[in-house]
Amino acid sequence: MNRIRAHLLVLMVLLLTVSCQPGTDHEPDVLGTAVDEALTWAEAHPADLSDGGIIEVAEEIVAFHVLSRYAENAQAKDALRGKIVDRLDLIISAGEFTVQPQEVTMVLTLADIADELGLEQAEFFRRLIDEQLIPGNLLCPPHVMTCLWTALYMQRLGYPPSQPVAEILGQSTLAKEVRQRLLYQHAGSPADLQFINPTTITAYDLTHEVFALTDFGALPPPQIVVENRVFFSQLFDRLIEWAIAIKHLDILNEAIMCVKILDLEDVPSLQRGIEFTLSNQQGDGSFGVTNPARPNVFRHGVLVSTMALTMVHDDVTR
Repeated sequence: MNRIRAHLLVLMVLLLTVSCQPGTDHEPDVLGTAVDEALTWAEAHPADLSDGGIIEVAEEIVAFHVLSRYAENAQAKDALRGKIVDRLDLIISAGEFTVQPQEVTMVLTLADIADELGLEQAEFFRRLIDEQLIPGNLLCPPHVMTCLWTALYMQRLGYPPSQPVAEILGQSTLAKEVRQRLLYQHAGSPADLQFINPTTITAYDLTHEVFALTDFGALPPPQIVVENRVFFSQLFDRLIEWAIAIKHLDILNEAIMCVKILDLEDVPSLQRGIEFTLSNQQGDGSFGVTNPARPNVFRHGVLVSTMALTMVHDDVTR
């Protein structure tokens, strides 16, 4: 825990230093300070295996990995790498465990992150794939988004996907939106309460398909987005407005991340989404969003908001 605290303190100082550069719509010091305060909250509330299990720890690892791609210098990148190693070691320290269906995508994602960083911890997660995921027939879940995620990360790790990626992509929310535009229609009517739950689920699938297809922005936008850029700009514009209207900061910041990852233009609501997020940050660094289904009701909102604001900060300071 002391190592994690030290890494966080180094990173916060570096982010605050980077933030003092000239900017445009939002001054970088405002964005940098918001990220700094969120990381202060994360320092005080680290996930552990009794507080959300592997999923909550894995989400921290993913967030640190995404943040490391925007690090301004080697020292900041090394601090984040150290936090990733600490969190991977925390999972491994639990010893052998049975991977649950809801943990499959995270196991694959952690194996990929460890591989990308050249970490020895990758061997542990590859062993889980070889000994549990493949023999246990856990690689083709009925949920299309999860199936797509699983196939993409298996492919990146050098394994054959359970189904051809192109085949799964044809059934994805991205493809369905191009054909049917149901989310586009529902997101245009935030006051219609009957659509809030299904719209939230569909929006979650949409954003996570983007994350999986682009490896959280490391890869270029998928061809389906390239061929329909105007539509997806309009869709995410509506989705951001919808999320603001129902005060759903998770979906809001996942949508902001997608706008940045896909390099979409002409999204007028983006600025309002950023302002709404900043206005909801609490004195302790969290963002006021709660998810009662999670052991820590604030952590996911903090991590997603921090990634979104970091991506915006990167645009402002470039």
